[in-house]
This record gives sequence, C-alpha cells and structure tokens, in this order.
Amino acid sequence: MGTEVVIISTHWEIGAAHMRQSYLMNYLKTHGYNVSCIGFITLPVKGSAQECINLPIRISTRNQVINAIVNTFILFPSLIVALLLLRPRIVVVSLPDAEPVMATYFASIIGKMKLVIDIRDQQEENMILLYNRFSRLTAKIYRNLMHIIYRKAHAVIVVTPSLLKYYAEKLRRKVYFAPNGADLKLFVKKRDKDTIRKKFGLPLNATLITYTGAIGISHYYDIISFVKILREIKRELHEDIYLVLAGPIIDKYAYSIIRSSNDIIYLGVLNKEDVVDLLSASDIGLIPFSTENKYKLIYTYAIPVKFYEYIATCLPVLALGDYSSELGRLIDKYQVGNLCEPNNKTCIKDAILNIIKTKEKLIDNACKSRALVDRKVGAEVFLQLISKFL
Repeated sequence: MGTEVVIISTHWEIGAAHMRQSYLMNYLKTHGYNVSCIGFITLPVKGSAQECINLPIRISTRNQVINAIVNTFILFPSLIVALLLLRPRIVVVSLPDAEPVMATYFASIIGKMKLVIDIRDQQEENMILLYNRFSRLTAKIYRNLMHIIYRKAHAVIVVTPSLLKYYAEKLRRKVYFAPNGADLKLFVKKRDKDTIRKKFGLPLNATLITYTGAIGISHYYDIISFVKILREIKRELHEDIYLVLAGPIIDKYAYSIIRSSNDIIYLGVLNKEDVVDLLSASDIGLIPFSTENKYKLIYTYAIPVKFYEYIATCLPVLALGDYSSELGRLIDKYQVGNLCEPNNKTCIKDAILNIIKTKEKLIDNACKSRALVDRKVGAEVFLQLISKFL
C-alpha cells in the first residue's frame, strides 16, 4: 500500500510541535493508515528528524520575515518533487512555520491531494507585530498570501477555541478544533516523590517551583523576569523555595543569572521520562509568559503544552499572563492554580502562598481534570477528517 498521509513540518526535533506531530503520526498508524513525514535540514544545523524524509535546505536567521520569504522559495522545488514522488492522498502542513505551505499547495493541485492546514499559533500575524516599515509591509503581504491558500485548503485545523473563532472570521470558512494535550500514557504522576528528588539531587523538604522549556530573555517564556521577582519576594514568603529549571539555555544573560543564584537548580536538558519524573516530584508548575507586546498574540490565543503536562501529572499551576487569555480561562475553569500579570509582585507572592496552602485540593482538581487534557481528543478529530477524505 502506498503512502496515504504525509505530515510536513519545520519542527520535528523537540518541543510542542514535535510532540503533536509525532503523536498524530503514531495514532494514525495504529488505525491502519500508511503515514510518512517530511522535515528539513536547517542551517545553522539544529538537528533533523530521524524518522522523516529530510529535505535540504532551509535557513534560520533572527529575522522571521527573511526566513519566511527565502525558505518559501528554497523549499519549493524539493518539496514539490518529494510530494509528487510519494503521491499521498492527504498532506498535512503543521504550522508554524508556514514556509512549506505554498509548495505543498501547488503539489496538492498537481497531484490531486487533499490539503490540511494545522495551525498552532498566528505566526503570520505575530510577524507583523515584530517589525516596522519594509519588514512589516512584507509580513502583511506574506500573511495575506498564506490566508488565500488557507481558504483554498480542504481543511483548516486549530488548537484552541479562540483560534477557531479568529480563523473562522478571518478566512470566512469552516475551521475544525483539534486541541493539544498531553500523552496520558507517558505523563502520569509517580508517587515515589522522595526517591525522584534524590535522583536529581533536589532538596527533600523544600517547595519546588518547576519550569521545563527554553530558558532566556529573548523568548515568549521570560523565566529571568520571574527569577528577579522571586528573589525580591522570597523573604516575605517565609518558605524554603527553589526554582528548578530544565531545558536549553538560549542566551548568555540567562546563563549568568542561573549561575549566580543559590535559589535556582538547573538540571540541563531532560528526556521525556525524566521530565515526567521531575514534574511528579515538584510542587508548582510555572508558565512564565513574557510582558512584551510582540508576544501578546501567542499567549492570548495559545495554550502552552506545559499546562497540559502539568495537569496530566497532577501538578498545580502558577501562570504569568493575561486573565482573559485561553490559559487564564482554563486555569479558572479547572481550578488548578493561579494566574497573575507578569510584573505583579503582590499577586505572585499571594499566588505562591495560596498554592502551598491549598496544594492538596489543587492536586485533586488537576488529577480529576486529566481526561480533559488527553492528546487523544485532538488526534481523533484528525482521524475522523482523514477517514472522511479517504
């Protein structure tokens, strides 16, 4: 049997995108579909997807507009040829990044394939906020071009209700909702808390606030601002508290802050199993959104995969962000923690104390909410669509 479904993405190495796409691919395979994936070799080299066909070559610069325009054309010939050789009946493009969209669209017309666009955040809109003058104008043109293709796709899928409303209005077409989540078979709370803390060299009796992910200041998760606030309020908390970090450090300033702090424990980059262990041994899961306006679209409309993983391991959540955001809505709905505006020191101090005080209730609420964050829910939406198309 030939390839029935191809999933295309520029992010097959690590992170939220990789987890969504890998889970979907395996889920479709368990239901009898022949699924392949296409990734890209990026310069500077950032790794490649071992299980995928890796096409050369895309570039990665600090300017997202340059990346989008240049890579759209670089990928054009190789991606069209690859798709026409594979001849799938359905091709799914996972966004961001939107760079493979144009080539995939033309290949789908030539090869009579069904085109599915899977959108995790509004990258095209965010690029407009990031830049001024020529780059902003170019970003608007690029956004409009991508939206034309999205309207012509056989299906558009998004991950949150607010993205559903946004794209349904922008594109004036039917949009499907396939939420992100956590793999509940992997993310399970482990009960041997002391054993796990000893394994990582963590203090046994302290309160551990844990963050897993990219660490830096030039990122929409601004962990360093939280570090500074925690230092200021720690004396008022009268609690033995440590901030535990795991993930790649993406700038030198963050590295210097971590090295100079006695209240931070950095565990490096962990594999999935170790991340589950760490979350199981922690007391609070941290989601520290940046205060910069250029990231507002991301944290208003998107729900970080961290949130789902925290809930799956029954971990109370402390989030920094907007009360009206999707994340704020879910924290309030499930009653699993607290949300504060990023620079509100009083709120953050009170939130930490409240979580410590009501920890058992919050843990119980999170455990009861596990079924609501199952990644299988979103995969089932894909399965039904693909069954319909085939």
